[in-house]
Amino acid sequence: MSDELLSIIDRVGRREGANLKALYVLLKNPNLKPKTKVKEAIKLIEDIDGKESHHE
Repeated sequence: MSDELLSIIDRVGRREGANLKALYVLLKNPNLKPKTKVKEAIKLIEDIDGKESHHE
C-alpha cells in the first residue's frame, strides 16, 4: 500500500479510537444518571456521525 493510504488508515483508526474512548468515559461516569448517559451518548454518536458524513 502507498504511504498516503496507510496514513489515511492510521488517522481514521485514531479518530475512531478517540470516539470510542469518549463514549466509554461517558458511559462509565458514576456521576450521571442512566437517562442522562443515554441522552449524552446519543448526542455524541450523532456528532460523530455528522462529522464523518462531511469527510465522505
